[in-house]
Amino acid sequence: MPDDALVRRVRAELKVFTDWLQANGVKGYIGEFAWPNNYPSDQDRYNALAERYLEDMKAAGVTGAAWATGEWWSSTYNLSQYGKSGTSFLNTTRPQASILERHTDIAGIQVNGGEFGAAYGTTSTSTFSNVDPGVYNTAYHYDSQSTFDYLASRGIKQVVIPFRWERIEPTIGGPLDATEVQRLKDAITRAHNAGMDAIPMVANYGAYWLYDGSTGQGVRQAIGTSALSIADYASLWQKLSAALKGQAGIAAYGLMREPIGLPGATYRDQAIVWESASQAAVDAIRGNADTHELLVSGYRYSAAQNWPDQHPKAWITDPLNNFRYEAHHYWSSTHDGNYKSYDEEVSLAAAMGY
Repeated sequence: MPDDALVRRVRAELKVFTDWLQANGVKGYIGEFAWPNNYPSDQDRYNALAERYLEDMKAAGVTGAAWATGEWWSSTYNLSQYGKSGTSFLNTTRPQASILERHTDIAGIQVNGGEFGAAYGTTSTSTFSNVDPGVYNTAYHYDSQSTFDYLASRGIKQVVIPFRWERIEPTIGGPLDATEVQRLKDAITRAHNAGMDAIPMVANYGAYWLYDGSTGQGVRQAIGTSALSIADYASLWQKLSAALKGQAGIAAYGLMREPIGLPGATYRDQAIVWESASQAAVDAIRGNADTHELLVSGYRYSAAQNWPDQHPKAWITDPLNNFRYEAHHYWSSTHDGNYKSYDEEVSLAAAMGY
């Protein structure tokens, strides 16, 4: 049976990224991809699309992590592959899990919670800030040993563990918070004890929400501005690397989730700022004699389908050549988690010419 328009669009968008990787002779990672479970009559077709997608990833030598799971997602969250039944920890599969579990040689999963209760994207002001980061186990949370054990029992080999910059470095340029570092390390240890590797990831969208005493709000300060320099970002990674490089169970570092809203007149100008910042982070990590693999996000939410528009060519220089460029790819017509029914998505893809 020939591919429908949605399958053609999704595969073509992935190919935009994988062709760029091949042309530049570099490796890639899809750090977020997801498909829904809230259209029961469409589940087989969405799962079949996911199967084709993962096969394409494998053929291109690309690894990645599905979005998403975690103890704090609600039972109705339509993109979660695992859920809870009568417990506080994950213990059940959801309809997407069977596909993911056939491809755990190339795909892990995001385990969310450590970045919860915070501002995100380009939100300009928030009650969240470095001074008001939220209370642990009330605003945010790292999952339990039981959850990591369950994921490992399903064949998952690698998990992404996001965390927030403001919590782990509460003063820009200052020391890391020892309690927050230990919470992160403990989560990595729990994954390692279950037999999985972890990728700690800064989940900050290229910014830091800095407390403004005059308003009592957190104000978004983007990397590359006077309030948050590229050197400040590199300093964060120098300290994180020093704290984590001896930690067992780390597969890679995720340098930044979905950078966006950096200074510059055009998206390309802004992307150049991110290219400089990510290179500075790589330099800081390698300056610590830290050999971990590095995941370097693309600019503008790391969107796979727009990747060459933001980054005409590869930009990272790593003396160890141990890094992957990280794209994100959602398959809805709006390229976010708001999926329509399968037939609606096919019609929209057809209207786009696929």
